[in-house]
Amino acid sequence: MPDGCGRSCPAPPFILLAESFSGPLAVELAARQPAALRGLVLAATFARRPVPLPAAGAALLSPAWPVPPVAMLARLLLGRWRTGEHMPMLRAALAQVPATTLRQRAAATLRVDVRALLPQIGVPTLCLQAGHDRLLWPPSVAELQTLLPDARHVALDGPHLLLQACAEPAAAVVAGWVRALPATG
Repeated sequence: MPDGCGRSCPAPPFILLAESFSGPLAVELAARQPAALRGLVLAATFARRPVPLPAAGAALLSPAWPVPPVAMLARLLLGRWRTGEHMPMLRAALAQVPATTLRQRAAATLRVDVRALLPQIGVPTLCLQAGHDRLLWPPSVAELQTLLPDARHVALDGPHLLLQACAEPAAAVVAGWVRALPATG
């Protein structure tokens, strides 16, 4: 398709926002340079495997690998931002995703590498980093900063699930950044 995303993109113009696992997917889409894309927001995400495990480790995430208990995932994803409000939302979100899909996503994160696509992104980019991210390996965050030197990088005091746990501060940063984008013609 000439615009780079066919029927999957919203009506022009639009900002693409991606968090965590969806970040590499958003990079792939933004690298296609869809005509209506005005900006890219990457929140608590990565360009290549976010943990210090080799890509071959993906094979270890077999169908028999148990999904960790919600309490353990909450500590990892929310840290001290675990609240009575967030826990039921996390439980409900996890209940909607089959365990097989969760394992496939975990394995995919060990194989993903979109670093070569980053220079092809032709729109302003905002990267939100979670200051207390227990899931992303700090070198993977630093690598994204290095590979997107023209992006605006903002660290917020929050956990990996930054947009859920720190919605208001994250929304304020995103809204301010969007308002500052150049007007389209």
